[in-house]
Amino acid sequence: MCTKITRNGVSGRLAVVTSAGKAKSISEGFTAGLSTWIGLSLDPGGAVVDKSTWHWVTGEDTTAYDGWLAGHPVLVADQCAQWAGTVTGNWIEADCTKQTGVLCEIDLPL
Repeated sequence: MCTKITRNGVSGRLAVVTSAGKAKSISEGFTAGLSTWIGLSLDPGGAVVDKSTWHWVTGEDTTAYDGWLAGHPVLVADQCAQWAGTVTGNWIEADCTKQTGVLCEIDLPL
């Protein structure tokens, strides 16, 4: 997936959206109606509706910024998160086996 994308020897990863500013920046270049995977998933054995049981692929705090679409996550068996296809930058939970696009990023050193 994203690890196949490299720049200056740095591999990509699923996007981690930890602030309103970053969500706004991504949203500005995003096509409405397009849902893509982001780097947020449910901890094994975690309660879907408990936002603190979700984690970023980088291990960063998931409670510092809440980008969930109103009413989400909901009590279903879905364990991965997607950019919800809105230009406002919200997330929804989804079945991890669903085939869809990916939102990748690369952290380049300054």
